[in-house]
Amino acid sequence: MYKEFTRDQVDASVIYDPVNGRFYRVKPWNGEKPGTECGFVSNGDGYVRVSISGSPVLAHRAAWFICAGRWPTTQIDHVNGDRSDNRIENLRVCTISENRWNSKKRVRNTSGFKGVSWDVNRKMWIAQIMANRKNYMLGRFKTPEEAHLAYIVAANRLHGEFARTE
Repeated sequence: MYKEFTRDQVDASVIYDPVNGRFYRVKPWNGEKPGTECGFVSNGDGYVRVSISGSPVLAHRAAWFICAGRWPTTQIDHVNGDRSDNRIENLRVCTISENRWNSKKRVRNTSGFKGVSWDVNRKMWIAQIMANRKNYMLGRFKTPEEAHLAYIVAANRLHGEFARTE
């Protein structure tokens, strides 16, 4: 799935600052001097990548490897939801589900609230949430704010530390 490099390969390519989450070049590249910041965002996905032994690597996975001494076997979550914030305090190991729970509301969302949608047939707001491969219908409400409150309660109960309600 992800290409893994040795510690020597990583150390020969980048230096990581766990406090600010940035990476710096070890060797000159394309006119840039050693010690200058490196990393790039591609694919429009918001994730920073760094080059290790000539191959692009997700910066948050490289940061985890440098600090933990091993490549993560699952996903790495950005606690604050900012995919470019690779400070070690903002990274945590998680499952695919936990990573999704910590995602922001969808761009196509029309209610303005995560987990809330309009029931066209009944003319009411619906609150629902997914956890452990099960969809929970939380109820129908007169206002999107009421539906959102139901979502917040359920998210905190079902998603715990990975709950993101905005």
